[in-house]
Amino acid sequence: MIPGKKSGVGRHLILFYNSLWGWPEDIPSSSGLPPDVDVTTDLRRFSEARAVVFHIPSLGGIERLRKPEGQIWVAWWKESERQFPRLDDQSFMSRFDLTMSHRRDADVFTSLEREVLGYAEAMTETEPTVTDEMVASLRGQLGDSALVELTAVIAFANFTTRPNVALGIESDGFAASCGLRPLAGRAVVGS
Repeated sequence: MIPGKKSGVGRHLILFYNSLWGWPEDIPSSSGLPPDVDVTTDLRRFSEARAVVFHIPSLGGIERLRKPEGQIWVAWWKESERQFPRLDDQSFMSRFDLTMSHRRDADVFTSLEREVLGYAEAMTETEPTVTDEMVASLRGQLGDSALVELTAVIAFANFTTRPNVALGIESDGFAASCGLRPLAGRAVVGS
């Protein structure tokens, strides 16, 4: 996804323009990245960055910021559009080349990750809709042990959220912002 290097530069630089609510521990380190990739939060290096990642909900104004030719701007968020309407503002979001979020249509997911998300959704439907084809594909890509582990993690996450539905506890709107329909109607709890 990162375009070719500028001439004379042997490394790629990813700049995290701002952090998730000012918490520096949310900025990834370069460990685990390819050897020619560096990560920084040093805004003085903006013009040399190949990609700039912006945490949208905590981002101030960027109207005066000019994108150098070839630089990629990434919109990053974990929050719900319901809480941060700016995420639904198409004129603002059109400034970014890629999205990195909880949404299945985010640009950062691989085809395998999208398949895992589809499996999780199918598994957690009120009437599960998992197909043999889904299982066979994931088994072929992950292996038996990883498929069992994935299934157990999804089941546990689903188990821990079901009481919220039963008690009528409202969500933060992540499912709605992703275009997912509710798993169940709102429960009415007597007094």
